[in-house]
Amino acid sequence: MTSGIKNNFWFILYRRKDFCEYLFKLLRQESVPYYSVLSTVEDSTDEEFVKKEYESIKNLIFIKPFEPVNQFLNKLKTEFGLVLIPYMDCMTGEVAKVGNEEMLRFIKLSKNNPDSIEILKDSFDKFNDKPSVRVKSGPYEGLEGRLVRIRRDRKVVISLGNSAISISGIEFSLLEII
Repeated sequence: MTSGIKNNFWFILYRRKDFCEYLFKLLRQESVPYYSVLSTVEDSTDEEFVKKEYESIKNLIFIKPFEPVNQFLNKLKTEFGLVLIPYMDCMTGEVAKVGNEEMLRFIKLSKNNPDSIEILKDSFDKFNDKPSVRVKSGPYEGLEGRLVRIRRDRKVVISLGNSAISISGIEFSLLEII
């Protein structure tokens, strides 16, 4: 499946839950970089604690194919019967894509507390009128975004491509207006 084309973008795709493990196995076999935001919980049985993983952001996967994304999606569909639906950028109407550096920052960020992350339906541009903030300390130190109230909770909204990502659980005292 790999054609050797260097791709500097990650694409955001929806997938059906029922072929999750099969898709991950296929992507690993084909050496296609992918990322899914996972959380770990401990579940107790009568005798021991067992760690279980679950997706924090349901049914979304970030992939970095070695070929044009439409060609990659067609190949998944025709050769393996897998249909992934591209997450569309609401500003451009094209498949949402994220630059490599930005994606690597998001991966690092999402490993801090994956349950605090939510992908919003709006583009980041919708929040341009909100105050710009920077996190002064803690695990998110240096993170910059917009301070937004969502469902009675203050959240920092950042961009990922042109998509908006909200992060909850950041103490207000750790924020500075910039």
